[in-house]
Amino acid sequence: MEGIMDGGVCPARLNQEQISHAVRMITEERETVSGMAGLLKVDRTTLHRALKRKLTKSS
Repeated sequence: MEGIMDGGVCPARLNQEQISHAVRMITEERETVSGMAGLLKVDRTTLHRALKRKLTKSS
């Protein structure tokens, strides 16, 4: 089994388009982080990490 056990990383659960959409919806206060995570079928923590990476790259 490849992945974390072999020193690799798990494949991305969200693509850049999904992350950008989430940023838009959340900043426009049209959706919460929890709500957006549910729509994207990922855990809230996964979305938080993706948002943090996106906002860090943008700065």
